[in-house]
Amino acid sequence: MSDSKYLRSFTRAAISRRRVLKGAAAAGGAALATAACGGSSSGKATSPPSGLTVPIADETRAAQKGGTIAQIMADSQPFDPVLTPSIPLYRFYGELLHLKGGFLEPAKGELEGDVAESWEFSPDKLQLTFKLSPKAHFAPISPQNGRAVEADDVLFSYNHLNDVGLRRGDLSNAVSPSAPVQSLTAPDGRTIVVKFVEPVSTALYLFATSGAATLPIMPKEGADPSAFDLRNKINGTGPWLLQEYVPSSRYTLRRNPGFGQDSRPNLPFVDEVFAPILTEYAAGLAQFKSGALHLFNVRAEDILSTKRDVPALELRTTDVSTNVIRNFFGYLPDSPFKDERVRQAWSLSWDRDLFIDAQFNVAKFKAEGLPMETRWSTTLQADVWTGYWLDPQSKEFGPNARYFIRDVAEAKKLLAAAGFPNGLDVDNRFPFGGHPYGPDYNKHIEIVQGMTADAGFRNKNVDIGFNNEWRTVYQSGNGKFSGTSYVNETSNGVDPAVYLYRYYSTKGAIFRGFDAQGLGNGTGDVFLDDLTTKIRREFDDRKRQELIKDLQRYEGKSLYYMWLPGGANGFSLAWPAVRNLQVWRGSAGGYNPEPRRDLATLWLDRSKPPFKQA
Repeated sequence: MSDSKYLRSFTRAAISRRRVLKGAAAAGGAALATAACGGSSSGKATSPPSGLTVPIADETRAAQKGGTIAQIMADSQPFDPVLTPSIPLYRFYGELLHLKGGFLEPAKGELEGDVAESWEFSPDKLQLTFKLSPKAHFAPISPQNGRAVEADDVLFSYNHLNDVGLRRGDLSNAVSPSAPVQSLTAPDGRTIVVKFVEPVSTALYLFATSGAATLPIMPKEGADPSAFDLRNKINGTGPWLLQEYVPSSRYTLRRNPGFGQDSRPNLPFVDEVFAPILTEYAAGLAQFKSGALHLFNVRAEDILSTKRDVPALELRTTDVSTNVIRNFFGYLPDSPFKDERVRQAWSLSWDRDLFIDAQFNVAKFKAEGLPMETRWSTTLQADVWTGYWLDPQSKEFGPNARYFIRDVAEAKKLLAAAGFPNGLDVDNRFPFGGHPYGPDYNKHIEIVQGMTADAGFRNKNVDIGFNNEWRTVYQSGNGKFSGTSYVNETSNGVDPAVYLYRYYSTKGAIFRGFDAQGLGNGTGDVFLDDLTTKIRREFDDRKRQELIKDLQRYEGKSLYYMWLPGGANGFSLAWPAVRNLQVWRGSAGGYNPEPRRDLATLWLDRSKPPFKQA
């Protein structure tokens, strides 16, 4: 039986849920170590058992220069970073600002300079002045040849984004009436002046994202494709330059000698990154186990067996990370999901703990004495928004927390009250293949379908072409369809005000098209329109946090746009030669790399495996 079919039957057996989890925890398989101390009774992660995981330690002083790290990368075409704002491209391109990595802890949302070395607001908060860093240089590739960044490069980048960029509606008021930026000008070669149409409390986070860049800084020569074709060439101010690219085969990255705008000198430590493009997980895992890859995102269910197969691999605890898939609905007049009760029934059919256990291998890790912490996502992911996320399992969340707790009988009652006493046929519209979301995307959708089937939802899959219909009608189409769909999504910064306005305000750049009246006209929700506007105009951090908690309580009942259930802390495997892992960290996920400079702070000890056997 395939994993997804097994998980479907697993979720349908609601009556045996606790028995299954209890049994998994009791059995656990062969122990990796005799240490038996695990998570605390509160569910919070505690110190790992001695000898089972390796400590996370800053080894920068011992760093050795040079060498090649091997790690897979996803294919990304075209290379133009505003047309394909993908994660791999952030290794090459910088932004005006940078989200500072957390030192031996998750990042806290602090900002530091990148292409800009300083910045200042006017007293009325309607003008922001950046001074460019003389240390920011493009890579030594023709025709830039390692020159320093100029104000004209920033202006070109902004204008190019406005012309063709997928995220132009987040910045430019000329493109989207909700966007705050009125203009960018350059009074001299090292100064950029940003003018806003209104004060926005999170304006700086428009220029420092945690995932794919909103405004990547590109060379001005890109204005003439015959001089520098951004679709087929890469040259940025990030830690890496592109040495070689073989489509569907590999990337080779070299350290960018022009990268000097980091407070930590001499980055990157290694000379090269060899990055094969592998779409098959099994092939990647096999190469990792052989030592051909030094880093690999091993799935939770394979962590323990991989460690047993290759004892030399080092096991580290990672911070809580969550599922990055969002479930959203169509709101055309014939869509059943325009009725709030149908969305509530959909949510009530989810067994969040079971989903998290299946995805993050919670019970089996606990059985090995490894500490685990689980969290449920709300309107916000449970791992990114420190200080803003409101735990739906806490008393503070209020009465709408009940919609997060699996209750199949109540879900059926709500469906009957909405006019579907015999259940409901649902079109699940998403790209089956040809998408960059990875194999877990399809698998996790199937788990959701298995759970919702218990409540009477009869799911039918409709394949949507990713590069045309999916991007226009679904991903950016304001809910102009019927049924339900799913999107992989990354957050924008660590202050969610920008993010919430984008999706929950009718003026937002990617408003999902819902309407509070259930008329199927996509007119939105007046309460959320007002609240998201208040949030982005509130400059007091504590007050903004409380407003965002109010939004989570409200949306906990409306359920317009749902994150898949949540997440847990996890564990990563790496070859011992890779040092400094998880020292400088982002907000969450994977082995918690620092945003945008994730490989630059690592170094190789070639006296350790896989270079030399233990």
